[in-house]
Amino acid sequence: MKTIFDKIERDIIFFDLETTGILLKEDRIIEICAVKFKKDGSKLTFQSRINPEKEIHPQATEVHHIKNEDLVECPTFKDLSDDLFNFFNGCDLGGYNCLLFDIPILYEEFSRSGKNINFFGVNIIDCYNLLNKFETRKLGEVYKRFFGETFDGQHSAMNDIQATIRVFEHQVKLYGLENTPMEEISSIIRSTQYGEKILDFSGWFRHKEGEFFFGKGKWKGTPVRENLDYLDWIIQNENLENNSRVVAKMLKNRLTK
Repeated sequence: MKTIFDKIERDIIFFDLETTGILLKEDRIIEICAVKFKKDGSKLTFQSRINPEKEIHPQATEVHHIKNEDLVECPTFKDLSDDLFNFFNGCDLGGYNCLLFDIPILYEEFSRSGKNINFFGVNIIDCYNLLNKFETRKLGEVYKRFFGETFDGQHSAMNDIQATIRVFEHQVKLYGLENTPMEEISSIIRSTQYGEKILDFSGWFRHKEGEFFFGKGKWKGTPVRENLDYLDWIIQNENLENNSRVVAKMLKNRLTK
């Protein structure tokens, strides 16, 4: 039986992270599970727990049940960075709420490891975001409604991502997207309800009809070209996520030529 993955133009990875907390700049990955669908029809999996070298927030442990003592013998992200870079580089990305969480926190980890990975020129398939274009539910609730059953081990990276893949395949059929290219689905997901394309993963920059806009901050909604000095503030602000600072640099180079 054919699925949407039979006609992809680029390898696509669906992945899920467990982390020390929810702060994109400060928290660290402690578990990753990534399933790669390749253009040749094969499938690869990368799964590992990771020593974050910092304390896990108690609230996070309550969700995923992973403790620091469980990770003492695990590799650090730096140890895995070469293998992860080779696995992810150049691939489209998919997940559940990955656009605003998993992708930016993974980008931060790569940046700290000295890896300049390009997540900006690929398609992004976020089942949570796609769902929000039509309806709103948590993963467990969506899964139960779609398939009439619950899935075991929620907040285990492997179980969550397997559920996400199944949800996406069902969404493709439900929303009549069987013949829609990944690029077009990604465009739907990465756009606001007003048709603005979200450029970075932290929401600072948007694009519509040839114009770049600030997505938040004191100049929210105004054209970037009218407040170029604000780009310098973003670029130099080490407290902001690196993915947004990179986009700010790209925009400055483009708009000041």
